[in-house]
Amino acid sequence: MGWNEARTTISNQWGDPPVLAEGIEAFIELPSGGHVAALDGTGGPKGDVEFEQTADGIAFTIGPQYATLWYAVTP
Repeated sequence: MGWNEARTTISNQWGDPPVLAEGIEAFIELPSGGHVAALDGTGGPKGDVEFEQTADGIAFTIGPQYATLWYAVTP
């Protein structure tokens, strides 16, 4: 990728393959939700993510085990 001088856009300078993305572990708490899913590159469901209902909503952990950059939280 190539940023412009102000580092506000990459315009059409997307770079070349292969893309390297590193999944990170993160603990997330949200005030609502009833289902969490990992998504594939097209936005389709890839698999469920374990979560727990809390007094204030839901809590879950994402990480490299889901092999994705995208997640969906639905009611």
